Amino acid sequence: MGIIGVICYGIYYIFRFKLWFKNFSSVTAMFVFSALIFELQALLDVGTFSPIPYLYVAVLIDVFIEYLKNSEFENKKRELLSYVKGR
Repeated sequence: MGIIGVICYGIYYIFRFKLWFKNFSSVTAMFVFSALIFELQALLDVGTFSPIPYLYVAVLIDVFIEYLKNSEFENKKRELLSYVKGR
């Protein structure tokens, strides 16, 4: 991997961390924790790394986080919590 690869990976992780920590919640924390564990395991266990299943897991984690950020469920949950806290 050369300079371009390092720059691309840097940009990838910058956008990924922005996605993870935007409107942080307990559900997002679970997905972030699992993604970090996945990344650490991939660093330590490179001898048995099979890219396809791990790549699917990484993409699914990011898809779930993106869905949680943009879903109507999150907005309705906030409205309900503000209503309950208001009492």
